[in-house]
Amino acid sequence: MPQRLGELLVAEKLITADQLEDAIEAQCLYGGRIGTSLIELGCLDEEEIARTLSRKLHLPYIEPGLLMKIPPEVIALMPQKLAWKHLVIPCRLEKKRLYLAMSDPTNLTIIDALAFRLGFIIVPVVVPELRLMMALQKYYQLDLSPRFHSLSQSIAARKRKKTTQTTTGDKKPAKPKPETEKPILDVSDKDIVDEEIADEENWPLLGEKESLDNLSDEEYQELINMPEHLRLGPPDTGGDAGADRQVTMEVAKLSAEEQHPFVLFSKSLTAAEDRDDIANAIIDYISPNNGGAALLMIKEGEAMGWKATAAGEPLPDFDQLHIPLDQPSVLQTMASSKSYYLGPLPQEANNILLSSRFGDRHPETVLLVPLLLRGRLVSVLYLQDTSKDIQQQLAEFQKLTVKATMAFEMLILKNKIRMG
Repeated sequence: MPQRLGELLVAEKLITADQLEDAIEAQCLYGGRIGTSLIELGCLDEEEIARTLSRKLHLPYIEPGLLMKIPPEVIALMPQKLAWKHLVIPCRLEKKRLYLAMSDPTNLTIIDALAFRLGFIIVPVVVPELRLMMALQKYYQLDLSPRFHSLSQSIAARKRKKTTQTTTGDKKPAKPKPETEKPILDVSDKDIVDEEIADEENWPLLGEKESLDNLSDEEYQELINMPEHLRLGPPDTGGDAGADRQVTMEVAKLSAEEQHPFVLFSKSLTAAEDRDDIANAIIDYISPNNGGAALLMIKEGEAMGWKATAAGEPLPDFDQLHIPLDQPSVLQTMASSKSYYLGPLPQEANNILLSSRFGDRHPETVLLVPLLLRGRLVSVLYLQDTSKDIQQQLAEFQKLTVKATMAFEMLILKNKIRMG
């Protein structure tokens, strides 16, 4: 859906192809939906995203401002745990029909589960991701991530600026909305965008059918019953037992190399479909030998928590951490130099804020390795309390961050190709 929505926005001339590419890159780096990235970049506002999604998905939508004015008796229809789990907000109750703003209004499994649990007919409603998260914070006390908190403040500042400009006559006032427009809109036929997506056929691998057809029944049965390690070896040439042992040893060596942790890590990066796959591959590789390991994202002058482990266990709420880069810290030092930092952790407020996430003991030595994308600092690998000498691990982790950068580049490229 994110890429097809982007194409629709370009087709309707609401954004340019270049703006969509910038949004795709931001989405790959910072996550969330493509609409959030477009709002963040200042390409579109919330209502434009909501209206376009409404036409695309053939679903009603609720204006972002009205979502923040839901009556308490309607909010009470949804238990907090369900709202958190499924990222949903009840908007309106009409007899047995409950209008529900959802993170993914196309997820029929969640819709059916909620209908059974709540005893209502669920009508999914479109709402921008940002406004949904803000509503979850307001009504259900969901912790808002630093990214969404910063974006909400930015939108409020834009609105204040726009209001000031309109008042002083710098810009023409916005056209008034028709009085007949309802808070939750039904989509008319003229608003529906027809999007026919051809069914994809599953094609066999080139040469697969021919190679199997050339085998007799006896040869085919022999092949599929053959042990895996023998299938990898060369055909029997009638050599002596010593040669056979040599082949077996070589095959075993190759198999061991394929299972090397760094090889498996590289394979995980190659198969990554989103930013979290990349983060999980990094954390899974480094956490077994490190007391504290974390990834932080760098965005708009702040370091924001992403993923972390302590003694191999995930750290909850690490994504709530944010440290300004205009204040003294090892993160500020590393961001300024765009080079690794290896050394003691000074007793500064932001350093203590970071290290305290991993326990009460202040670490003697820490390692920070930057992840640079086309010369821009986008992420930081942080390590403390390692079971090995950090100095000896430096080259390994520098290589790791280079691989991770390549994975981000591949992810961005794949998503741009899917854009069409």
